[in-house]
Amino acid sequence: MNSEPAVTSGASRSPNPGTLENLSLGFSYSLSPRPRVGLRGIGYLLLLLFVSLSGCVTKAKAKAQAQEAFLAGQQQALRIQQQQQPQPPQAKAVTIVGQVRNPLLPWRPDLTLAQAIIEASFSGPSDPSEIFVVRNGQAVKADINKLLAGQDMQLLPGDIVQIK
Repeated sequence: MNSEPAVTSGASRSPNPGTLENLSLGFSYSLSPRPRVGLRGIGYLLLLLFVSLSGCVTKAKAKAQAQEAFLAGQQQALRIQQQQQPQPPQAKAVTIVGQVRNPLLPWRPDLTLAQAIIEASFSGPSDPSEIFVVRNGQAVKADINKLLAGQDMQLLPGDIVQIK
């Protein structure tokens, strides 16, 4: 007896090979006015509907979404870090996150965002593209054009400046 499995194709023929209705290709068909749709066909239709409704995302949009998610994660980590490290009331400082040489600056009443960036010695390869100030767990995006035009922002003790 042969122990190897028999290999068969999907097509089979009946004893009367000359007729079309005797050819079976692995699927059923009907000439009735109401076509049959199996579970597999419904699955394909649902998949097609889902793909068509979900829409396409361009590379630029995907990159922007990834950057937003990354920034949100960094801000959340900063909030958690700030909550886990309680500072005594006399320790008044401003933290600078980014490519700077001096990440911790002592706070003083006249300290502004522009002064903090200069005192922190920003050392990035190019000018910052985004600057955020995190105050009490809320991030506020600073307008770089307004900052360069002289409209500065006063910093408070415990503020975190994030430079990207």
